[in-house]
Amino acid sequence: MSAVSRHPLARVSVLARRETTTVLTTRAFGLFVAALAVLLAGLVWGSGAAASGYVPAAVDLLPALELLVPLLAFTVGYRALLDARLRGELAVLSTFPVSRATVVASVLVGRGLALALGVAVAMFPTMALVWALGGPTTQLVATHDGADSIVLFARLLSATTLFGLAALSVAVAVSAVASGARSAAATLVGLWLVLTAAVDLGLIEALGAGYLGADGVLTVLAISPSGAYRGLVLQTVVDVATAGSIRAAAPLASVVGLLGWLIAGFAVATRSIWRG
Repeated sequence: MSAVSRHPLARVSVLARRETTTVLTTRAFGLFVAALAVLLAGLVWGSGAAASGYVPAAVDLLPALELLVPLLAFTVGYRALLDARLRGELAVLSTFPVSRATVVASVLVGRGLALALGVAVAMFPTMALVWALGGPTTQLVATHDGADSIVLFARLLSATTLFGLAALSVAVAVSAVASGARSAAATLVGLWLVLTAAVDLGLIEALGAGYLGADGVLTVLAISPSGAYRGLVLQTVVDVATAGSIRAAAPLASVVGLLGWLIAGFAVATRSIWRG
């Protein structure tokens, strides 16, 4: 530890590797990823979207991903700092020249890498299924609008990974302030419901009452992690393939919104990590 302590990036690297290994060697994580892979592939197979192309597959996958990816992120992060505090690891780390930000960053980086790998593994069978069953056009890498290409699935994967990282950051923040596993789970579920259902319902009411115009709704939608993710996928995957015939979100606002939740979770966790 003394050799590492002089180099902040080295500290993050050492601690992050341990976090990644911890997640990847957890049986529950592997089972969740495997179940998610089977579910996603079965969904596009059963609906017939696998034979239709990447865009129909993305449309069918979106509701499931919007619900299940946060659950995967929560299982990865909701006890990350809580368990370390209960085992006394945080108390030991506090005696070393390691900053709070370094500890939280290592948790987010390490567990984020594991989560990103899990999301990719879970979505790969679906991509392969569409590639195999979708006909010659899905086997080409097209770069122009209106073409159903594997590039669009890569965009779906990128947006889903960013969404998962935002959810993970919220989970880690909750783990820093919770006093126990049950309170962490309850707080996280309640907070996520507020960030999703409550914001969406509020936007509907605001639009109906005339407080927001259509353009305003597209921007404010990015406040909700789920709303930002949904709009980002519709705008960068579905709308691109339909040559700009729909307008579902402000892509920049959606990306900023998801990054904002990632940064906010990091800030809350950093402020609260040494408590108690």
